[in-house]
Amino acid sequence: MSRKILLHLLLLLIAAGCGSPWKTKSYYGYYFKTIPSDSSQLVMPYLVNTPFNERDAALSPDGQMLIYSFKYTNQYVLLYTELVKGIWTKPEIMPFSGKYSDLEPCFSPCGNFLFFSSNRPVDGEGNSKDYDLWMVKKSTDGWSSPVNLGPLVNSQYNEFYPSISEDMTLYFCCRNDKCIGGEDLWFSEQISTDQWGEPQNLGDSINTVSNEYNAFIHPQEKYIIFTTHGWGKGFGSRDLWVSFRKDNQKWTRPKNLGVVVNTPFFEYSPSITADGMTLFFTSNKSEQIVESDFEMSYNDIIKTMLQPANGNQNIYCIKTDFIENLAQ
Repeated sequence: MSRKILLHLLLLLIAAGCGSPWKTKSYYGYYFKTIPSDSSQLVMPYLVNTPFNERDAALSPDGQMLIYSFKYTNQYVLLYTELVKGIWTKPEIMPFSGKYSDLEPCFSPCGNFLFFSSNRPVDGEGNSKDYDLWMVKKSTDGWSSPVNLGPLVNSQYNEFYPSISEDMTLYFCCRNDKCIGGEDLWFSEQISTDQWGEPQNLGDSINTVSNEYNAFIHPQEKYIIFTTHGWGKGFGSRDLWVSFRKDNQKWTRPKNLGVVVNTPFFEYSPSITADGMTLFFTSNKSEQIVESDFEMSYNDIIKTMLQPANGNQNIYCIKTDFIENLAQ
């Protein structure tokens, strides 16, 4: 499917299902200046969040671009919206995305690089492969062609969910034959421009015999937020947890982020803005109220499913003020 056809299809689906509410939002203006710190907020309903599946938000350090993953058929594409003259634009496909499955974007804190996971072949041609970590550079001319992070970081296994600190240390998740248990969290230090060293396991202060994945590092590496199955029951099927850095990649015992973020549903894919002030995450929770003793019609069901927060993946945000309290 060509990128032009794909973009037309996405916008047609969104407009058909959400046209009227979308038009009333004035494209949200300076939306991220009014984020609460005591509860999470659905990100720009009917513009970013739709009745379909969105995840993995990445806000540029200057606050002018939001990139995220959109699922269609059996793969993902990276979409973006920009703040232009106080208005968030309709989503477009990133210029290098649309042919293969691309997801999990992450800006470097300086804003000059974008990392993501993709199943594109290393040489850019032919059939898709396992998932690797990739990078593109931003310039005045736009984005570079994607660059594979190389065989020291990428392996025969899937590498997912890149996150980068201010000193360009790369964090990601992978399930391989060196893991403590299932999927583990790893880090790799930058050794030169465009090159990262041999990945190191974060160790048993973070990783367990179960699964730890989708981790995001605070820009100054103050803490790391991730999904885990191994540190307690939590509130739902999967929760977000935080661990605070002590020194030399030693971390405090992970703590659950609590009910301001976690629900009986699935919370994952966290990201923190470059200023450390805002947390994004993904949830498949449903905010549509359906009375169990109410006899619904077919039209009622369709109307419910054409709203965001209907049980598909959506992106939420919240101020990070509450996280520091968990360090005590």
